[in-house]
Amino acid sequence: FALISLTPLILVVGYVIIKGGSQIDFSFFTQLPQPPGDDLNSAGGVGNAIIGTFIVTLTATLISVPIGVGGGIYLSEYSKGNFFSKFIRFGTNVLAGVPSIIAGVFIYLTIVSTKILFNSNFSVLAGGLALSILMIPTIIKTTDEGLKLVSDDLRKASYGIGASKFVTITRITLPNAYRSIATGVVLGIARASGETAPLIFT
Repeated sequence: FALISLTPLILVVGYVIIKGGSQIDFSFFTQLPQPPGDDLNSAGGVGNAIIGTFIVTLTATLISVPIGVGGGIYLSEYSKGNFFSKFIRFGTNVLAGVPSIIAGVFIYLTIVSTKILFNSNFSVLAGGLALSILMIPTIIKTTDEGLKLVSDDLRKASYGIGASKFVTITRITLPNAYRSIATGVVLGIARASGETAPLIFT
């Protein structure tokens, strides 16, 4: 029964590979798509999509990683359960559930329509800001949880030899939580790189 249920999938994927594989070459990944209405034999490629995805995702990563890691460090190491930390946690949970198109509309209203950045409408920076809104909650949560998993004995030992809180965080806790933080960054990039709705507006 498993084979029967998988047969349609295998047939469809096989048909696409057989028919489409012969049309894919190196130029398909480097050329730009041709305007609609041209001869189908010269449809072009997807070079702009690949390069654009890389540039916008890199921009979003450069914006969101410092904010996300910094927010996670604050929640785990500095906050004492005060109102501001509760506000950040609440905002992070809300942002995690916001539809991606809302992030695009928000950046459109604040950045694109006002031309506040370099007097330009649509730009890579606006797209990166929209995608960074989607990445920040994941990075904050994973950084916060990763730092909480670091043993307090390491912190106490660091304080015991005279290290400051800043040195303890940068030399002890962050290196020990590196894998968790890196996982959060990769998850954030995975979510942002597949989004298209925010980029319609930005």
